[in-house]
Amino acid sequence: MEAPAPDEEIEDIENAEDLESDDDLGPLHHFRRLLPPRHLRLRLLAHSRRIVLGIIPLGIGVGLIMTFIVEGLEHQSPRLDAMANRVGIGFMLPLAALFITTLWLSGMGVGVVSLFEDLDLAKTSPFKAFPFRKSLWKIIGCGFTIGLGGSTGMEGPAKWLGASLGVQWHRFLRFLAIRLRLLRRLKTQPMTMVIAGAAAAVAVVFRAPLSGALFAVEHDGHVAHEELIPSVVSAAAAYMVFAAIVGTAPLIPMARAYHLAVTELMWALPIGLIC
Repeated sequence: MEAPAPDEEIEDIENAEDLESDDDLGPLHHFRRLLPPRHLRLRLLAHSRRIVLGIIPLGIGVGLIMTFIVEGLEHQSPRLDAMANRVGIGFMLPLAALFITTLWLSGMGVGVVSLFEDLDLAKTSPFKAFPFRKSLWKIIGCGFTIGLGGSTGMEGPAKWLGASLGVQWHRFLRFLAIRLRLLRRLKTQPMTMVIAGAAAAVAVVFRAPLSGALFAVEHDGHVAHEELIPSVVSAAAAYMVFAAIVGTAPLIPMARAYHLAVTELMWALPIGLIC
């Protein structure tokens, strides 16, 4: 049984004006007239509840998983390279990554891994785009590729991994909502979870929550502006987890301390407009 839509949660809203005069109602009535209408306040409350109890836990979970993956790859890859170079086969590692990953994906029945196609399919059928078992096999395949020096960055696989984790989190919340009436209003659109999960994962890779959120909401040249707030919240939660465990050092080390100057801000505006 599906949870009621947000519009169905707002019931019994009285639109009739009070018959009493403003003078008789006092200053409290004048203050209430400055507030948004009641249905807008209820809608804002519903969205806030989903953000706090649905999106933030997703960002924290993705942040923990991505921190473990990023730190594991950063510690193991140099050791593996050094060991392979000692025996003179370091240049063979990327070829071995291609061979092992192909065997793994073929043996598990996954086939070709395409981030773009999966995210495109997620618009209409997120559960078909990110099934649990195939998602797990693809994650391991990405680990083989990157861990053995394959020619790929972590941004794309991280975006895909975060999206798949977002779908699994949505599936878990739906499972709870069916059994616990108290949680039925925490359900969020699957695509919101997909984008929020992707934003959290990319924020850890970039070590920049805003960049991660913007990278996640853009797909095929279009920006899903309605998903921007959940993405920013999820990315911020993930980055806070990463920063608490690893620290706030930038992704690219800097030779000296950097302080933002006013002249740099003045140059940033025309450069941004040109780009």
